[in-house]
Amino acid sequence: MKYHFSVVKKLWILLPAILKWITIGSMLGIGFVYPMFWWFVIFGIVLFLHTILNTKKIQQAIWGGFMAWSIKSLFAISFFWSALPLEWLNIDNWWQEFGLVLFGWLWSGFSLGVGGIVIAVILFYINKSYPHSSIYLVIISSVSWLLGECFSSLFYSVTTSGPGSFIQGYFSFGYVGYLLGITKLGLFFASLGGVYLLTLLLVSFCAGLLFFNEKKNFKSVIFLLGVFLMALSLATIIYPKDFNNHEKKVVVNVINTTFGSRSLDSLEALNFRKVALNQAVEASLKLNPDYLLLPEDSRFLISLYPSNSLNQSLAKFKFQHSDSKTKLIDSFRVELSENQAVVRAGLFSGQYNTSTYYFDKQYLVPGGEYIPYIFILLLKITGFSELIATQKVVGNYQPGPLFQSGEITADVPGILFCFESIRPGGVRFLKKDRNIPFVAHPISHASFHNPKILWQQLDVMLQIQARFQGVSIVSAGNMASGKLYLPNGQIDNGRLVANGAGWNIIKFEF
Repeated sequence: MKYHFSVVKKLWILLPAILKWITIGSMLGIGFVYPMFWWFVIFGIVLFLHTILNTKKIQQAIWGGFMAWSIKSLFAISFFWSALPLEWLNIDNWWQEFGLVLFGWLWSGFSLGVGGIVIAVILFYINKSYPHSSIYLVIISSVSWLLGECFSSLFYSVTTSGPGSFIQGYFSFGYVGYLLGITKLGLFFASLGGVYLLTLLLVSFCAGLLFFNEKKNFKSVIFLLGVFLMALSLATIIYPKDFNNHEKKVVVNVINTTFGSRSLDSLEALNFRKVALNQAVEASLKLNPDYLLLPEDSRFLISLYPSNSLNQSLAKFKFQHSDSKTKLIDSFRVELSENQAVVRAGLFSGQYNTSTYYFDKQYLVPGGEYIPYIFILLLKITGFSELIATQKVVGNYQPGPLFQSGEITADVPGILFCFESIRPGGVRFLKKDRNIPFVAHPISHASFHNPKILWQQLDVMLQIQARFQGVSIVSAGNMASGKLYLPNGQIDNGRLVANGAGWNIIKFEF
């Protein structure tokens, strides 16, 4: 074992610096694309810490940290490329579309890479004051790593700021804790502290391996690895596979749709949406579920019952479905002014004696629901000023004024809008002031084309949030499949109960 460690160490020393950081960044990020290789992150973290702690100049540490974390982030957000072709932008030139996606991918990846500078600087100066063989390295490394990830999210919100944004630390793609969350062991610990705790645990474990290796205590290295592998195996074997407690509590039907990004562009497409939504909702209401969840921005209420106001549309729905107790959750675009709109969710039923609730989306998609200032500048420079002016869907959404407060009855679920699922504390925020029966998660991925890398990362994010907060999350998707994420970390794909052209209905009981 000592011989093998020595050989690997000598080979690593001989590698040029740039190849070292490319290798480290690839090890840190490959698991986000291919989950089966999540364990590469362990080698990536160990090598990152080792290389930073043995760097002689602060400039080298900064450059290396930035480069490795940028590569890690570029792997994590590689689903950006699933947006091609950009049908919703009406650009005829494929190379211009390619350039926009390339710019967005690199800009976002480099913005997230700034967090690597944070941990590199902290470790470099701590190591100058204290020997890197100190056991305190374990604590310092894990805390500074988490600080770096949080700073990455914060810095990303600054570099993608625009008319519909605010400064926050929600964008959590690339957090290494999610890679541990792929395992049953990670899901077990997620109940104690979510993705932040998983990051701390994973980096602490890797720092411990490095500490004992530097001390040439190879027996302790083997012991740590053995304990870790045993814990992984036991968690896989004993982790509960039965997600049903055999006591019926709530029935939720979700409608999944297949409306593309151009489904609002023509009268024919609008009519198809209208007919499909009407068929899907009517079929579901006949099944009498407790709740019926539609994908984000389905616009069922205002398209099937067009009126001058939401209240008039709702009155028409209630008149036709006065005998239905099902609580329907729809979402739609609401114009607040000529140049300002919000995504609003409504919860209502056909009965006249039930209350209606409306909530507005707060965390918007950069480049999808608003155009960041840097992209506005880029489009102007490249001659697309007219494109910005004529866009009806992109660029004029704002966080809405209607919040989910504590003054809501207990049968109203929390509403986690599409992009808000990547906020590590999204579900926790919904539970802060009230008890919720479950979290309704309407989503739409119409801007993408089969983004498998995005879906597999969102699955882990939602599993961890459901596990951490002890509440079920039910999703309904447009160009995506709705799922049920249970508090024990399991994912239930539900049961297909009806389908038609452009839609299907999935039933969940929990």
